[in-house]
Amino acid sequence: MHFLSLYGWKGSFNVEGRPELPAALLDGMDANFNKLTVSTRPNGKERRRTLSKKLDLTSAIRQFPDINWFALDEIADGNFLSARSHMAIDEGRKHYFIGLQTSWEQWALPHLYKITMNVTPVYGFAAAGPVPRVIFYAAGCGTTSMNYDQRKLADSLMHDFILGKRHEEGFMHDLYNLNILSQPHAAMTIGTVPLRDWISLDDRGKLIVINDRVFAWIVPDRVIRNVRETLIKAGIIDYDWMSRVASRARRHNAPPLR
Repeated sequence: MHFLSLYGWKGSFNVEGRPELPAALLDGMDANFNKLTVSTRPNGKERRRTLSKKLDLTSAIRQFPDINWFALDEIADGNFLSARSHMAIDEGRKHYFIGLQTSWEQWALPHLYKITMNVTPVYGFAAAGPVPRVIFYAAGCGTTSMNYDQRKLADSLMHDFILGKRHEEGFMHDLYNLNILSQPHAAMTIGTVPLRDWISLDDRGKLIVINDRVFAWIVPDRVIRNVRETLIKAGIIDYDWMSRVASRARRHNAPPLR
């Protein structure tokens, strides 16, 4: 599964007030979601609906006036752990996730443009991996199917970012092939050079301006190891154990998730 995961945003998706929004965000995407799961306030009780021609997504969402979070899945064999596609919006923790079978390179940036028309994400990244590992990983839940580094990365997502909100201070979780950054990250420096300028000074990937508050940084595999090590030394990726991850990454230039 290839996924885009976003953390923190200014504004609100307001799905219960705009039940047509999820369908608009998914328009043109290569997915056929057939299960809706909703957590309702105040007790967080989960409700599920099967989507069909008789019950489309917008109509199904309208059945729930007090939505805390919701998820969509494309289930082929009745097993949620082998979903072909997955989407979730958690307004409480401000975590957005969408995962498809199609490479993120084909859809992540156009989808991000749609997202920024509704909210302003603070941080995020795109990557790929097996289901259900990537869904748990992006939600900050380490599992036994992950190796040591993957579990540490997942745990740090929960404790330092989803709960600790370190992305609002300009810190990055790790370096991925696609990194979604915002003004707090642009203000971080490597030496005396702002990160946004430093990226453009050498072969460090491509910077794409989404709007005046959000930009995307695409980092090719050939430079990701060296760039990651520089970010760790600069304290932008700020974890002691990450030095061990960076050392192991010399054997494979991709992030430990793969």
